[in-house]
Amino acid sequence: MQIDVDRLKENLTQLEKFKDRLMSAKYSHWNGLLTFNGILISAFSVVAALNKPDKVFVITFFVSAICSSYLIIKNFVGFETMYDQLIKSLLGTDPHPTEANRENRTSLREDQSRERFNRVYTTYGLLFVQILILLLII
Repeated sequence: MQIDVDRLKENLTQLEKFKDRLMSAKYSHWNGLLTFNGILISAFSVVAALNKPDKVFVITFFVSAICSSYLIIKNFVGFETMYDQLIKSLLGTDPHPTEANRENRTSLREDQSRERFNRVYTTYGLLFVQILILLLII
């Protein structure tokens, strides 16, 4: 079987473009969520100053804001770590390049991907709680 090197190079170039777009989209998404969280905190601060809500609302709001921010920042760090590990693996700088280790890392990356997915949807839920609290005290 003969390998078409030109086609392989073209496919790698395409994959690189898709990877860059994916990373850009994910970073934009998480950045948007952080920005939205900041807007909610600002809005809550104004509404709270005008309406003097119960402490339960204030505490619940800020705990959910802190947790959602933490989860998104953790996704930024996790994504960066994943690509760092992939690059080391592709460059051959992995200190333990056995097949079993590759399979373990693949399984670990799948677990980490699932965790990032869960953190994003947990963040959606926390942002929803923040919106509800805002609506309750307006």
